[in-house]
Amino acid sequence: MRLKVAVFMCLVVGASHQGRAQENCPELEGRFEQGGLVWGQLDENRSLKLNDLPVPVLSDGTFVVGFGRDAPASLTLKIGEML
Repeated sequence: MRLKVAVFMCLVVGASHQGRAQENCPELEGRFEQGGLVWGQLDENRSLKLNDLPVPVLSDGTFVVGFGRDAPASLTLKIGEML
């Protein structure tokens, strides 16, 4: 079963930031499925949560997320503000 992962906080807050919206969204690679592994990189000093649970992020913004074989079909990945 494929997972649906919604990435939030990549929305434009104000009209003056329209050009920066894409810069704040991480490129995600890997397998978005039960038993899969996904990795990516955020801007430095940003936080990340998967279904409201904190995801460890290295100082350079690199992170890895694994999905269990019984993972729900829909998950939410939230990118937080600068720390």
